[in-house]
Amino acid sequence: MKFIILLTILNINLSCNNKISANKNEIKQKTETTLVDSLEKKKNIIEITNNQVIPIKEQEIKQDNSYFEDSIEIAISQMFKEKKIDFVDSKLNDIYKDEKIPKKYKAYWTTYLYYYKSIFYKGNLKDNKKASEFIDKAIELIEKDLTSSEDYALYASCLSFSIQFANMTQLASISSSVSENAEKALSLNNKNIRAYYVLTSNNFYTPKMFGGMTKVEEYAKKGLACPNSLENENYYAPYWGKPRIYELLINYYKAENKLKKADETKNLAKKEFSNLF
Repeated sequence: MKFIILLTILNINLSCNNKISANKNEIKQKTETTLVDSLEKKKNIIEITNNQVIPIKEQEIKQDNSYFEDSIEIAISQMFKEKKIDFVDSKLNDIYKDEKIPKKYKAYWTTYLYYYKSIFYKGNLKDNKKASEFIDKAIELIEKDLTSSEDYALYASCLSFSIQFANMTQLASISSSVSENAEKALSLNNKNIRAYYVLTSNNFYTPKMFGGMTKVEEYAKKGLACPNSLENENYYAPYWGKPRIYELLINYYKAENKLKKADETKNLAKKEFSNLF
């Protein structure tokens, strides 16, 4: 999130300097307070949204088990259903031992599982310390070798979730980095639905005074027009993201009181994901 407070002061004499300085400090303090409050709200919504998605993720799994992600999503679904971390830890161990998995996908799916372990500890176990540790692990791992569009999109997702554990001085910087890395993902492949998901989410939760709720529809529609996977023939390629974009777009229309569009979008989502909407 980028914002600049620009004050243009003309024909002010020296005796007014102290008053001007005080006013600038007051404006800066109010702006920072608004930013922090809005990001605090975003933290709570992110937590709720992700925990709503998890239990139904198993329904997204392709019936023909054509992707490696299928087994990943099953492990995540079981973790939340049984409230046990063991399922994901077991999957992490399998990935570590499986020499057939290309190195870049070992890193990608390990990052993805750390990301969901963070969500699990935050939302289900209410353990912020562990949640922060795992999202930090996810970020540290993926940023070691950012090369593909998918890497940058996942990196942006992890950064977005990490906002919950940042201090006040880091909030604006992290929020800005979320958008920058999602845009980087699109510069490498403009058909990446996961990059559009991050941009849609980031704009949805950004307050209007800082440019939020202005590009939700644009990003969402561009994302929904993208293929689920960038590499249909690649067993290890990710396909997640589309149901989440639908959910954000529906909520956006409701927030803007565009109820007809919300219903139309929900009907479209039902056609593709009948068990989710």
